[in-house]
Amino acid sequence: FPSHDTAWVIGHVHSGALGWNGFMTFGMIYYLVPKLWKTKLYSNKLLENHFWIGLVGIVLYYLSMVVAGITQGLMWRAVDDKGKLVYPDFVETVTQIVPLYWVRALGGLLFIIGFVMMCLMVATAFALTTYTGNPEVPYLIFGNVNWNSQALAGVQLQITNQATGYVTTITTNEFGYWQ
Repeated sequence: FPSHDTAWVIGHVHSGALGWNGFMTFGMIYYLVPKLWKTKLYSNKLLENHFWIGLVGIVLYYLSMVVAGITQGLMWRAVDDKGKLVYPDFVETVTQIVPLYWVRALGGLLFIIGFVMMCLMVATAFALTTYTGNPEVPYLIFGNVNWNSQALAGVQLQITNQATGYVTTITTNEFGYWQ
């Protein structure tokens, strides 16, 4: 069957984009956040649920697009006994695969639900972070801080110092100057 310009190509590309790139990114985030911020993830069960919900979403997305692509390709090539196209109007192929687009939407929704679960896990991990006074451990504003004026001033000072370092680094690297 001809796959060019069909939904099969979309399904194939998205299986790689969501499955390979997406899950690799999620894995790196789940690994790096606890290491960098010296904290722990909120729930391993939630992490596992994210994996399975995301995986089911990817599989639904992929399978619906592959089936839609095969359907499109076969309908575009279907000819009768006289050699005329059985489905000469493009809209006929589109109406046949509309239910598969709904399955695709469900798969995408499940993937996004998994992404939101990861965002909640990371935000919770940041919220569990406490300021250690060690400049090698990144610290976020919304960590467990007693929000009096001294603590807030210290956090602002730390962020200001970090921002100045980034600006200096960008400037020196960009213009060829070295400190």
